[in-house]
Amino acid sequence: DVYKRQDIGKPYLPALNMVKDLVIDPVDPNTIYIISDQGLIKTTNAGVSWTKLIIQDTNEIDSSMRRLVIDPSNTQNLFLATVNYGFFASKDEGESWTNHTKGLNFGGDMVAILALNLAPKNNQKIYMGTSYRGIVKSKDGGINWSPINNFPYKGPGPILEILIDPSDPQLFYSRDISNLYISRDEGVNWTILSIDHDVSSFSVAQADFSTIYAGILGGVLKSEDYGKTWIKLNNGLPSSLCIDLLIHPENPSILFASFGFLGVYMSIDTGLNWQSFNDSLLTTSATSLTVHPAQKNTLYVGSSSSGVFKKVFDI
Repeated sequence: DVYKRQDIGKPYLPALNMVKDLVIDPVDPNTIYIISDQGLIKTTNAGVSWTKLIIQDTNEIDSSMRRLVIDPSNTQNLFLATVNYGFFASKDEGESWTNHTKGLNFGGDMVAILALNLAPKNNQKIYMGTSYRGIVKSKDGGINWSPINNFPYKGPGPILEILIDPSDPQLFYSRDISNLYISRDEGVNWTILSIDHDVSSFSVAQADFSTIYAGILGGVLKSEDYGKTWIKLNNGLPSSLCIDLLIHPENPSILFASFGFLGVYMSIDTGLNWQSFNDSLLTTSATSLTVHPAQKNTLYVGSSSSGVFKKVFDI
C-alpha cells in the first residue's frame, strides 16, 4: 500500500503518517530513506518500490525513530537516532544494524535522541541532541558516548537540531525548543544567541555559515553576522508558527518555509518576499522539507498524515 504518484502535488507516499525525516543518498539519488511512525523504509529505484528496514525484532521501535544520517564518505554507512532505544549503526545500507548505548543511559533511563549529525570528513565524530542531557559526542563512530559538559543547556526541552559548517568543522549551531546556540571550537564551548523570539526552526547557508534564518511565530528572522543581529522577514508569510526552514543547497536566494496546516511558502530573493507554494499540496500539516541532491528543482514535503509530496519548481 506504499506507492509512487507522478502527479505534481499529489502524495508521493500517501500511506505514511508523521514523516519525521527524509534522506536522499548523495551518491545514488535513486536511493531514498524515510522515517515515519511506521518505521524506516527505503527505495533504490526512485520510489517505484519500497522496503521496510528491520532494526530490531519488534515493531515497537518504529515510532521511536527520529533521525537518519548517511555517511557521505561511504554511503553504505547509516546512523540512526531513536527516542527510547539508543543509537544504531549500519555498514550495509540498512540490511543489518548494531545498537550502541554505552554512555546513553542516565539514572537507569535511556536518553531520548532527537538530533544527529556527523563531523565533516570524519565519520568517527558524531554528535547527538538529547532530551535532557544537552549534546552528547562520540569519537569512535558511535560506540561510546559522553556529554558535552560546557553546553549552556537551559532545558528542560530537548536539543532538536545540530548543524556543522562543512568548510569549518569548528563552527556549530544547535537548537532546543526555543533557543539557538553557537560553538566555534568543535562543540566544546557554546554561547546562546540573543534573539527576542522563541525559535521554532532554523537553516544555515551551506556556503556561508554566517547567514542564518530562524523560524518564529509569525515569520522568519535573518542574520548575516553569525547571529549577532537579526532582521524580520515576513512579507507574504502567515502569522503562524514556522516549523521548518530550508535554504536551497546551491542557490541561497531560494528558501522554503513550512507553516504546518498552512502549507509551504517559497522566496526567491533571500526571504525579502514570500509566496504560497501550495498548489495541489493535499496535506494536513507540512512537517519537513528536502531538496533532491541531483534534481535540484524538486522539493519533497513530509506531512503529518498524508505521506510525502514532491513538486518541481523553477530555479
